Amino acid sequence: MTRQKILLAERDVELLPILALHLRNEEYEVRCADTIAVALSAALLETPDLMVLNVHMPEADGVDVRAFLDHADRSKIPVICLAGEEQLRRRGRIRVEDLDNVAVIHKPVATSELLQSVKTTLDEERRQRHT
Repeated sequence: MTRQKILLAERDVELLPILALHLRNEEYEVRCADTIAVALSAALLETPDLMVLNVHMPEADGVDVRAFLDHADRSKIPVICLAGEEQLRRRGRIRVEDLDNVAVIHKPVATSELLQSVKTTLDEERRQRHT
């Protein structure tokens, strides 16, 4: 069976490899991005099975990436947003809750919560494709 691909976009250069390691230990293929440009390029070229996106990135944020991908015919890719409470309160343009196929994990990220959310999201996506 082919390993499921996850695009992980996180600006915290210390957190990014830790999360990637945990996901790889669960047998996922992980592509890392620490900028929006790299995340967009990877999402458009590789079409991951799931995106894990930080809500607050240097040039834009994960929600903006999601909205862009919706317009690029990638709206079926499920997304898990990583966000602090303050980041969610400050969002004004696009609300996370208004986007389809998006879950939120609050920072600080508990690895067990992330892994469970990834598994649940991918399982749900697989069920929807087969119905």
